[in-house]
Amino acid sequence: MYRSAIRSYQDVQYLADLPRENAAAAFMKAARLLHEASTQPPEQESYSSALRFNLSLWTIIQSSLLDPANELPLEIKSNILSLAWISTEGLPPNKGPIPLG
Repeated sequence: MYRSAIRSYQDVQYLADLPRENAAAAFMKAARLLHEASTQPPEQESYSSALRFNLSLWTIIQSSLLDPANELPLEIKSNILSLAWISTEGLPPNKGPIPLG
């Protein structure tokens, strides 16, 4: 149990320092982990690890998008935040992108 908590912390630290050019690699890792986990019973550790990694990735993305220093256009931020919400919370009602301002 403690080992998985330590691993989750390490994953978050890795993602927090993630340079822009490595973002695709992080998404590929998340997709690979989720795909591999989909072949296992839900109670397997790989399933929990994949979900934790995916949550960590999207949490960092949300934090970056909400940072006032982020210069992406508002519409793009809103669309990505909608994806982040779906990835971390589930499918929202059909109301379109999450408004930022």
